[in-house]
Amino acid sequence: MRLRLLAMRERFAEEMQRQIPGPEGDAMNYVEEIKQQGRQEGRQEGRQEGRQEGRQEGRQEGRLETIEGFLQAGIGWPVIQSATGIDEQTYRALKRDSVNGTEQAESGRASGPETEDR
Repeated sequence: MRLRLLAMRERFAEEMQRQIPGPEGDAMNYVEEIKQQGRQEGRQEGRQEGRQEGRQEGRQEGRLETIEGFLQAGIGWPVIQSATGIDEQTYRALKRDSVNGTEQAESGRASGPETEDR
């Protein structure tokens, strides 16, 4: 009975090594490959999200600059709203958020870059 159990364990181990991808069926290499793949996918998603946020912020800044140019040229809110789709109240809120975001970003830079433990 004991020999049969040992033989079954050995066959099981051999079968697992054949089925697990990686050099020579090494399970740890497979786990490391999966981890690395997950990290890579996470980085890609982070970059994509960062680009998307950057584009949105850029568009927002462009709208604010356009409105400011209209205001400096003496153009009234009915025309500005028609041209940009943004009313005066929304403009003030966006402007306030933009200023607050800039202050937060600058205070983050003043404290130095964050480091990540590896």
